[in-house]
Amino acid sequence: MKNNSPKECAVTRVIDFRVRLPNSLRPRIESPKELREQYDNVLDISAKIDQTLEDLIAQMEATGVEHAVMHAEYEHGDIADALNESLAGVVTDHPDRFTGIGTITTAPMHIMRAVKQVQQCKDYGFIGVCVESSFYRLGINDKAFYPIYAKAAELNLMV
Repeated sequence: MKNNSPKECAVTRVIDFRVRLPNSLRPRIESPKELREQYDNVLDISAKIDQTLEDLIAQMEATGVEHAVMHAEYEHGDIADALNESLAGVVTDHPDRFTGIGTITTAPMHIMRAVKQVQQCKDYGFIGVCVESSFYRLGINDKAFYPIYAKAAELNLMV
């Protein structure tokens, strides 16, 4: 029986696949009280309201997370373009630390705008697009999303 010392063991990379763009990099919009309460019950969002990118990186280092896939997701408003732009800055400035998944404007839904946002996500170097349809009372299989899915498939982006 071989005794594996720590030097002989393979190093495991820890990748967090779902990190939100820090609030300090997000446009300031007032969230409905019900939404904040729901998020606090599940994710304790209020405790992270002032989190900066530097705080996130420090937390990743402290917990051994080498890389993270950062999402530009949102739950209300029309802030997709601003989120994607902020995320692009993070990915550009920290390519060894973060990979990006962008977003589209769901409400108001304008198909051609959303298709252009999918293209912009590819242009920014993101690996996918986050579609938060349930926050807008749309099914993920709603026909309105078909052109978005087709464009993402054409560009080899995950959704």
